[in-house]
Amino acid sequence: MEFKRGQVYIANLGKDVVGSEQGGIRPVVILQNNIGNKYSPNIICIPFSTKKPKKILPTHIYISKDDYTEVRKDSIILADQIKTISKERILQPTPITVIRSDAMKKIEESVKTSLALNW
Repeated sequence: MEFKRGQVYIANLGKDVVGSEQGGIRPVVILQNNIGNKYSPNIICIPFSTKKPKKILPTHIYISKDDYTEVRKDSIILADQIKTISKERILQPTPITVIRSDAMKKIEESVKTSLALNW
C-alpha cells in the first residue's frame, strides 16, 4: 500500500483504550508526510468520531457525509487524538476518500492548536 497525506482509510485502532481514547474500527486521515509514509512501518493519523461531542473544540473538524459520500456518517476529525499506528492496522489496500485541500488546511490549523505550534 502507498499511503499519502490526506488519504482516509479504515483502521482497527484496537480495543485496549482508556477514558475517551479512540479505539475500534473507524476512519483515520493520514497526517504524516509522504516520505515518512513511504519508509516507516508506522503512520501518523487522526481518528474520526461519529459521536457528537458535548462541545466542539478548536481541535475538532466537522466532516459532512454529504461532502464525503464514502464516509457513512457525519463525523468529527479529532486533531487532539493524533495517533501513531502500525500500517498493519489499516484494513483495506485503498483509501475510502481523500480530504480536500480546504479541509486539510483546517486539520493542519487544528493540529497546530493541539500541539501549541502556533504560539
